[in-house]
Amino acid sequence: MRSISILLFTLVSIAGCSSKGTTSNQSIQPTQKSSYSLSETSRQQHSTTAVLLTFSGGGTRAAALSYGVLKGLNEINYNSLQEESSLLDQVMAISSVSGGSFTAAYYGLYGEQVFERFEQDFLYRDVSRGLLDMLISPKYVFSNQTRTTAAANFYNESLFKDQTFADMREDGPLIIINASDLGGGVRFSFLQEYFDLLCSDILQYSVSDAVTASSAVPIIFEPVALRNFDQCESRSFYSENVQSSPHVKSTLKGLDSYANKKERPYVHLVDGGITDNLGLLAFYDITQSNLSFFNRLSNNIDTVVIIAVDASTQPKTSIDSTIEPPSTASTINAVTDIQLHRYNDMSKHLIIEKLTQWERESAERTTHFIDINLNNSVDVSSMNAIPTDFKLERDQVDALIGHGYQQIMEHSSLRYLE
Repeated sequence: MRSISILLFTLVSIAGCSSKGTTSNQSIQPTQKSSYSLSETSRQQHSTTAVLLTFSGGGTRAAALSYGVLKGLNEINYNSLQEESSLLDQVMAISSVSGGSFTAAYYGLYGEQVFERFEQDFLYRDVSRGLLDMLISPKYVFSNQTRTTAAANFYNESLFKDQTFADMREDGPLIIINASDLGGGVRFSFLQEYFDLLCSDILQYSVSDAVTASSAVPIIFEPVALRNFDQCESRSFYSENVQSSPHVKSTLKGLDSYANKKERPYVHLVDGGITDNLGLLAFYDITQSNLSFFNRLSNNIDTVVIIAVDASTQPKTSIDSTIEPPSTASTINAVTDIQLHRYNDMSKHLIIEKLTQWERESAERTTHFIDINLNNSVDVSSMNAIPTDFKLERDQVDALIGHGYQQIMEHSSLRYLE
């Protein structure tokens, strides 16, 4: 999130002075049920292997690395119980934040068409310039749109074509797009379970708006607002007796705050990387709460694979090369990097512990955690120099795609599954 388009940042003080926030989520009928949920989804493959993917934040860098992972999984053959398929076909769910949400949502809507169109539609495109052109256009300047609304419209026109969560492929994985609740301080996942807390219907909600929320860098973009409707019975996830970690208890308690409709009639969502930069905590929280998804794994599942695509960088710093105090910018960048990487390490540790627990509970089940990151590259310094932006050079995009693809194709755990 460090350098996501200086050009866009300069617009913060001059654009959208008369803008007004809006909401676009719809209320849900009391008897209505949505298939886009952890409890109702039919997205469970008929095989012995369940693959779970997480796509991190990091602008186009994250989108390209995630795309390379999809390409690799698509080329690894897998003999399921019914027919020969690819390992990509065994993916049960994808949890994504920020830049990774563009790849996840695109694949969730279009399936294998991602390999024909995504590079030109997004990865090779100067998205920052497209956003800038929109924000300085008379259509925006003389409207009451927020910068965020303009961005959502741009993503909708160029990528998502007015599609809602009702258009997500039923034969594909469950796509869990994550944002951060600015007022409540918790991760918000675009699933019906979360929309139930708002008495709202996710099937009518725009995929473009969800991706915009997941990637709405604070200050540069205003939060995406959701209406917290009050015409349904409040549901509680939190219990003082629940046997969970302090982290999970805090998350569940935060979700319960949506029940206070008078104090929280609206929810403001920003970049998902703030609360879960890898998308891993979404899976962890689900396993630890009564939102449980993994308990629905059928008895024939004997292998669980979690692949975390971590596009975070660790660029070299010159702070210690002089006795002079670092600049304000260098200090902020260093503090951000320290917090981000320690948080990422904690998330990975929690998931590895959970996988180890699953193995202990069943002698016939094996688990694998695969960490796809930029530090395994032949040219680590070049990879770490790629900025967090929505405009990359073509050779940088190709290098990221190739790196994600190569790590998947050469990983011994995945070859064992063939």
